[in-house]
Amino acid sequence: MGFLLLAERAELGWSPRIGDPSIMGWLTVVAYFLAAIACGFAARAERRKDLGVRVVHPVFWKLDPVRLSPPTGARSPRRRALFWWILVLALVLLGVNKQLDLQSLLTAVGRRLAQEQGWYQERQAVQRAFIAGVAIAGAGGLALLAVLFRSVLLRRPLAAIGLVFLYTFVLIRAASFHHVDAFLKDDFLGIRMNWLLELGGISCVLSSAIRVLLEARRGTRR
Repeated sequence: MGFLLLAERAELGWSPRIGDPSIMGWLTVVAYFLAAIACGFAARAERRKDLGVRVVHPVFWKLDPVRLSPPTGARSPRRRALFWWILVLALVLLGVNKQLDLQSLLTAVGRRLAQEQGWYQERQAVQRAFIAGVAIAGAGGLALLAVLFRSVLLRRPLAAIGLVFLYTFVLIRAASFHHVDAFLKDDFLGIRMNWLLELGGISCVLSSAIRVLLEARRGTRR
């Protein structure tokens, strides 16, 4: 079985490898997982948030929380926590794919199918359809998040900006045309565009999650 798998990889022209072994590549992977961990803690912090108002205790200098009926919709702690858990899943998947380079496997499989099924000369039309599908699916996912978690995104605009940055980066990488690759490798004030989009998006999400944790910490001290 192992021999057959190796033969199949050889025919596809793909084998498991580190997608970006550079220092920046590994730093990006670390950043993905740090942001994922922060989002996990943010989800727990949102879930534990007090759901009540404070009223005066019989001992007048002490305040006790009175729990009211839990809010529903995007304002509920459970819904806010779900938003952060979705970000955890997305960041982990992107971080793993950063070094597994699974898009290269997908490209190899597509090339093999095109050669076997006789549409290799028309592959550019299929590529454009695939990119359009990725763009529509990604935009639909962002729109769904905006509808389901509208109040969360309004309160956490940095998380929303980070998601847009990461979506743009993934879409450009999916295109993988020569001029697109050149754009990602271009630099602005010494900063490459792929760093700006990818690390910029991660930083926005990480900053938003850290803010949730800081707010929760200040709340426990009151």
